Order: sequence, then structure tokens, then C-alpha cells
Amino acid sequence: MRNFYIAVCLLILIVSACAPSPGTVATAMAQTQVALSYTPYQLPMAKLTSTSESPTNSPTEIQTPVPTITRTPDFRVIKSDPKNFLCDTQDFPGEGDYFIPAPKAIFTYRDSNGKKQTFYQEYINHFSNDILTMGRQGNSSHIVQSYIADTGRIDGWSIVFQKGNNNFLGPYTVMCNVESFETSEGAFLAVQNFNQAETVEADGWEYDEGSYPSLGSADVFLKNEDLKKKDLASHVAIQFSYRNYRVTINASGKTQKEIAFDILNHIGLNILKNLENAPLNAP
Repeated sequence: MRNFYIAVCLLILIVSACAPSPGTVATAMAQTQVALSYTPYQLPMAKLTSTSESPTNSPTEIQTPVPTITRTPDFRVIKSDPKNFLCDTQDFPGEGDYFIPAPKAIFTYRDSNGKKQTFYQEYINHFSNDILTMGRQGNSSHIVQSYIADTGRIDGWSIVFQKGNNNFLGPYTVMCNVESFETSEGAFLAVQNFNQAETVEADGWEYDEGSYPSLGSADVFLKNEDLKKKDLASHVAIQFSYRNYRVTINASGKTQKEIAFDILNHIGLNILKNLENAPLNAP
């Protein structure tokens, strides 16, 4: 379980806070030039005859030009707090009895006044840009800095759910992460260039090339076989964007059937509906 939360932290801090799976399709088009040789047909010469009648001028038909309609791009964005779009227990199958775990005591320490304090692991977390920057130091700090600068990330929240009914065939742990960006292009770029497969390849994340229903404007479907060797659990993730928001849903389970993408896709659709119904504002 400890390794799962280490993976969750990596997922949150590199991707965001954790792009639904694009296969690159290249279509080759062959162009063929055919040279046509022909002998032009000569029209017979018309015999000219004079006439005393004045030519009759037929009225010239004037065609009214058809106006060209150019659709104005919709640059409006959602300016609500990302926390408002986190998934909740109603987004999960009822048979799974999913719940948000209570804060868990990790370790104790003495503060500057010598008073004993306890550090708790929370399951609802706020990841501002400052927290992301401070949380990633050393060799990977430049990835976080590029992520924030290139995408125009504004803010993000994350929540973790756990399965209460172990007889239910579904993921044991699910993490939902929602982030806001300045523009829709920034959220799109975050999915395409800053998903787990693009930024933390050493941790085993790769694209899942299966055929799945699409979500939002851009999506990626991901899997991680290496984590299974470490914590004996399979891991998959869906990531998609809608306007200036990016949503990541990460799940772990003991078997591949437990983490089927259909449950994650169902959760993603519920979040997408809430985003689609959110009020829009000028950038």
C-alpha cells in the first residue's frame, strides 16, 4: 500500500497533480500523374451572312454573391475552483461501497517549541503551483517548472477513494485529480506532452493501445506493469482535457479485471458532464 501512495505522489507531482490512448495513424497517399495526349478537334468554320436586323440583346443574369460565414473560435474558459469537479462516491458503482479513507498517521515529530506533533496523510489534497515546485527538487524539478510554464497551469486538487466491498470486481484504490489552466490549449498540451508516459518513463508508465470511448478534447489511456512487480498491484490511468481543465483518474487493483477501463471511463464521463455544465467566462 505504501508503494501505491509513492506512485500516487509521483503521478500527482509530475503530471500535475495524475493522456485517454492515442494511436498514431499515418496514412500514405500515392499521387499518380497521367499525361494525356490528344489531337484537338477542329470546329468547322461557320459561314458568315449579313442581315439587316439589329441584334437582340438578352438581359445579363446577375448572380448575388453567397456570403462566406466564418465561425468565431470559442475561447471561453471555466474559472471555477477545480475542487468543485472532483469525483465523489456517487460516481462509483454502488456495489463497491467506495469511500474516502480517514486521515492516516504517518509519523510523529517535535516542533520548534518541543511539542509533539503528528503528520497525517490526507486523502483530499490541494496542489497549487507553489506546492508542486517545492515538492519536486533535484533532477526532476525542471520538469515541473516546464510543465507549469508551458501549459499555464493555475491550480489543482486531488482525492483518493478506497473500495469497501472486496467482493466487488473493481479497483481497490482510485485517485481523481482535476487541474485548471489559463487556456484550453494549455490543458490540451498538458494531456499530450505531460502525461505519465511522456514525463516519467523510468517508472514504467506507457500508452495502452486498446480501443476505448473517447473523452473530452484530448485523452490518453495509460498502464504501468512495473509497479505491479513492486507492490503486487496493477495500475492504469485515464487522462483527458475539456476546455481549460485536465482530469486524471488513476486506479490500482490486484488483478487486471479489477482495473478495467470501463469503471474509470464511467467516472470520467460524470466529471465531464459537470465540466460541460459549468458557467463559461472570457479568458
